[in-house]
Amino acid sequence: MLALMLSLVPFASVAADETDNGVIQGQVINITSDGTSSTADVEVTLRALDMMTGQELDGSSVTVQTDVDGNYTFDTLSTDAERLYEVRLTFLSVVYTNDYLAFAAEETSKTADINVYETTESDELIYIARSSSAVYAGEETEESLIPIFESYMIANNSDRVYIGTDNAPAEAEEGSKEVLRFTLPTGATNVSYVAGLVEGFVFDTDDGFVSTLPVKPGHPTTIDFAYYLETDGNTLDFSRNFHYPLAGSYVIAVQDTGTIKVTSTQLASNGTQDAQGSTFILYAAESFSADTVVTASINLAATNSQTTVIWFIVILVVAAAGIGGGYLFKRKRPRDLATVPIVTAHTSDDTRQKLLLEIAALDDQFAAETISKQEYDELRVAKKQQLVELIRGAKSDAYGE
Repeated sequence: MLALMLSLVPFASVAADETDNGVIQGQVINITSDGTSSTADVEVTLRALDMMTGQELDGSSVTVQTDVDGNYTFDTLSTDAERLYEVRLTFLSVVYTNDYLAFAAEETSKTADINVYETTESDELIYIARSSSAVYAGEETEESLIPIFESYMIANNSDRVYIGTDNAPAEAEEGSKEVLRFTLPTGATNVSYVAGLVEGFVFDTDDGFVSTLPVKPGHPTTIDFAYYLETDGNTLDFSRNFHYPLAGSYVIAVQDTGTIKVTSTQLASNGTQDAQGSTFILYAAESFSADTVVTASINLAATNSQTTVIWFIVILVVAAAGIGGGYLFKRKRPRDLATVPIVTAHTSDDTRQKLLLEIAALDDQFAAETISKQEYDELRVAKKQQLVELIRGAKSDAYGE
């Protein structure tokens, strides 16, 4: 028996080592057309995370330097299917990360090229691809406060990272710059930062807030936030200051209750549209130049239903799909804006928990031999892929990537 046990030791050791033969390699590429900054000797860090918890694994972080051509390699990595990898680097003081990587069954090699850019302090090519503001008249509080949710898609139409010009507020990290500025309507209170506005990189100003996160070229950055405005119970005077040019048309869509009216010298009636089981009256205007202020007066006198919602929607001419919900933090927020229907900051957490429970249930069914191995493997791989995509999406929403 002892001889048999000893004979099995080498094989067990080999089996354990077989999961540590993974390789992640790639190249750091400066794709700015006239870029001159070298990608040689750039420090690249690899982190490993537990797929189920999203937490970094202790002792998993390792750093290498790129060669003269910007190439890097991480080897002897675990190919455990429950593990995610993130490649991270800093180039010209801007942080870059890849999508999370996971080794599939029998897979031992992954490639993760990372495009980087030169920087610019000019905001001339920064524009708003889409913006929306939802005014929840039916959610008026006892203090006559109406919750409002806004979303912006900020695009950078260049091949350089916009890093801002003006110095950031004093409480920001030394050397930080003001990148994006947002002005809130007079009287806005209980502001909640939802997506693309990361704690530690957002700072209050006298009339709104600023973000110090750089704006990269490519996919637009989603900025979501919410706040309250006080009303006299009859009228809401609403204004938005667009600090950056707006591409496309701006449309106010007002739920048709038969009596609500919107008055604005900048908007014209544009028909109706059915959505969410209601008919909405549309008011529209064309694209705006930078620093345009749009105003509207909304008669709320007939609004007494908890389901009445007024939506402000910007229609894209530049295609950019989806409004993100994700990381949520707050300033001066006595009432939880997560109770307002459109603020879905915790939706991804709920979905992730549901997937984890479904995976655990699959494990129990397989252990009880109530499903076949083939069915178990197929379902588990599919649900794990959903989990990976969910974690990737949450990461993108949180950091505006």
